[in-house]
Amino acid sequence: MEKQSYNEEWDHKIDGKRCGLLIRMAIMGVLAAVFIVLAADQFGPGPNKRVFVGIVFAFFGAQLLWAFLQLAVRYFCFRIYIGGRGFYFRTNPWNGGYYEYSEVSSCKVETVASHSARSAEAHSYSYFAFSLKNGERKKARFEKSLHGEEIEVLKKRIDANA
Repeated sequence: MEKQSYNEEWDHKIDGKRCGLLIRMAIMGVLAAVFIVLAADQFGPGPNKRVFVGIVFAFFGAQLLWAFLQLAVRYFCFRIYIGGRGFYFRTNPWNGGYYEYSEVSSCKVETVASHSARSAEAHSYSYFAFSLKNGERKKARFEKSLHGEEIEVLKKRIDANA
């Protein structure tokens, strides 16, 4: 049997487009730019300039820029497309691949709770993880409220072929 091509019709599609990532990216991008400009200003000539303050601004700008880049990769690259005989899985620009359900040895949904010392609230993150019969393991974070049904469909199809 021929593998389903990337261009064929898919039963379910999960991507980074429905997660409100554009708003998150815009906020991170603007904040990163502000901190980088403030850092550059502190390193320039003039009165009341402090190298330490510039380093702190640069640190925060770099952290915000890193968060912006992670959100951009998720928005533009994240894909899980579920088909009849297999699924397409990509979490970054370089790791996309089509996997037939028969190639997957096991899969599971993992929930990781994160507690903050400053807040009484706990946040949880959901991951879909699967192992191929060749021993390779893949994992992707997903928004359970948005994509929980699609992940359950994928899990059932993999379990039925295992």
